[in-house]
Amino acid sequence: MGIRESLNQKRRLAAAIAIACVCAGIVFLIWQIKRDAPPSIQQSSKAFFSDDQVNTFVDDASRIPPFEHNGKEALRAYVFSCDGGKTSFIAYVERFPKDSKARLEAMQKNPAAAADAMGMRMRSTIASEIKKPGDAKWVVKDSPEGAKVLDITCPHGKNDDPQPVIP
Repeated sequence: MGIRESLNQKRRLAAAIAIACVCAGIVFLIWQIKRDAPPSIQQSSKAFFSDDQVNTFVDDASRIPPFEHNGKEALRAYVFSCDGGKTSFIAYVERFPKDSKARLEAMQKNPAAAADAMGMRMRSTIASEIKKPGDAKWVVKDSPEGAKVLDITCPHGKNDDPQPVIP
């Protein structure tokens, strides 16, 4: 008796095997997609900030930079590590121009207005400025110059893959 005859006689077993193969295929596809996906940046209610572009402190992520901290201007600091978190570095800092900061603060005070279509359009036009620590020139984050700042490399010429540090 061949395989075909056996499967015809045991239809439930054949159906169960077919379903198991399909499920295994789906699990394999999901595993492949997740394995090859870039690491996502975790969301946190806290964020790193810096008032000297060297040292960081943790504060509420909803704070809109720049703001005053110990008498100095504090900026949002994006911190990365190239050695699994043993050491870290500020890859770039971010601030919002005065008019953009005012619009963001107004949206924070009225979340319902920020959620509507006009609020979404307003949010998309609010540009932040970024720079690497020590650089004098600020650039718009969503610009070709900003893309260069966002191209994060490990310090000291390491070829490691920089990973974001979550406070």
